[in-house]
Amino acid sequence: MDVKRFRLLGLPAILLAYTFLYIATTKKDNFRCDEKCQKFIGIDTLLRKNRPYILYGQHCNDSTVCVYVKDSVSQNWSQLSDTVCMYMNAVSLFNYRVIISSVITGNTLVNKKCP
Repeated sequence: MDVKRFRLLGLPAILLAYTFLYIATTKKDNFRCDEKCQKFIGIDTLLRKNRPYILYGQHCNDSTVCVYVKDSVSQNWSQLSDTVCMYMNAVSLFNYRVIISSVITGNTLVNKKCP
């Protein structure tokens, strides 16, 4: 009776445990960074280079780029938005809106449409 019970309960339990282990350790490839994604990663890297007050820049929605900054530093935020537009035009991303937001105060510092 014990052998029969092991076969009925033990083997499925072992298979279930291995299944969960396989699922938990399988690498997920469902996020693939396409060409547009790569362009935004490049823009983010260019923006943060030698600018410690920029935390990160990201693609917010279809036609908006958000740049998050520490506004405790006195900067010309309009000039930074022009720089973002210049970088975007250089990689053929046109007609985007740039929003520069402070992570400290939560305020929008610049909301500009790129030419």
